[in-house]
Amino acid sequence: MSRMTSIIRKTNVQCEGHAHISRSISCSHPPALDPIRALVAVTASSSVFTITDKTPESTPCSEASSHDVQYEFVTESNCAFKNKTTVTTTHCLCAIVRAVATTNPELCLYTMRSSTIERWVDDMLTAGLVDAAYATTDGTGKEKEQKEAVEQFASNVEEQLDKSKYLVGRTVTAADVVVSVVLAEAARRTGVVLGERTTALVDFILNNPTVRGALLDGASALDTIGE
Repeated sequence: MSRMTSIIRKTNVQCEGHAHISRSISCSHPPALDPIRALVAVTASSSVFTITDKTPESTPCSEASSHDVQYEFVTESNCAFKNKTTVTTTHCLCAIVRAVATTNPELCLYTMRSSTIERWVDDMLTAGLVDAAYATTDGTGKEKEQKEAVEQFASNVEEQLDKSKYLVGRTVTAADVVVSVVLAEAARRTGVVLGERTTALVDFILNNPTVRGALLDGASALDTIGE
């Protein structure tokens, strides 16, 4: 897992002693919030997280800034017995997925194999799939490199689905939701044709009514898959 998963900034602000907590998620490229919107929807946590299109305010660590797409997760919390508000900021996608997926553990989208779930999300980010799916590449010369990265990651997904129906065991987890949304868009933009099992998983996730309702255009990424 990348080191940036542990990068958290905390600040304390004096305030009156009343209980309060808020959680907001933003991104430098608003369309890249789609996998988070889908996960928030399927975890029934829309009342817990505020997803905003505003540009992240703080600067991520150098490792995180190597990616074009930047996420920011800000939590403001105040204990009723303390006269201060603690503001916690992280730019780690895994931390965001973990926070959302564990909001309602009864839904079992974040299983005991949490390290495997996070590995899929982290590998997806490290491979550059989020950038390939949502960042503009015109004139950057990255098109070939990104297509190769998407092909390799898609191959890894197909290999795993040869062994199990889903990415982490027998049931859908947060990994299936996030990876499917991002991989579908990355494949659409790069022209990569996904394998049979991968296409089936992506189709299953994106055609779920809850996921469809959460996305700005839930079916768009399916238009070219399998062609």
